Amino acid sequence: MMPGVLPEPPVDGVYSHDERYVEQLREFVERAASYGMYTLLEFHQDVLSVYHCGEGLPRWAADELHAAFPAEFEEEVLEFVHRMSFEMPGLSRLEDQALRQFIRRNVGSAQFPMPVAEPFNVLGNGTRRVYAQRDCEKFEWYQYQLSFAAGHAYRRVFDLSSSTFQHVFAYW
Repeated sequence: MMPGVLPEPPVDGVYSHDERYVEQLREFVERAASYGMYTLLEFHQDVLSVYHCGEGLPRWAADELHAAFPAEFEEEVLEFVHRMSFEMPGLSRLEDQALRQFIRRNVGSAQFPMPVAEPFNVLGNGTRRVYAQRDCEKFEWYQYQLSFAAGHAYRRVFDLSSSTFQHVFAYW
């Protein structure tokens, strides 16, 4: 539903809701109520975006999230390593730099759907799909939740300072 409510990105921080879409939702809810049916409107998503063989975010928000993955993944891995390094007082600056270089050289190997499977080939521009349908059908949708990219996406959804959180907040 979010792509219908917010089909376009914000302009100068201002979101434009598709009032016609919202009105159609209202009419649907009222019609169901006239038959004694209850409805529940919620932020339904399946693995958040087309970049994760799913849906949920509008394409413009998914593109933004996907573009942020390489740099933010580097920080996420470093944070994880530091949290797991409880036996050491901390990694030195030199070790951090070496680890950053390693991550940058190998971030392509971490692309979706790693570690579930080897990264899928991205389709050419001009298509609504990011990956071939046959690739997305290799696993059940819930298995893609385990990918590095989906983990990164959910982290942004719940990070109050991220633009992804702001988009979802504006929608809700």
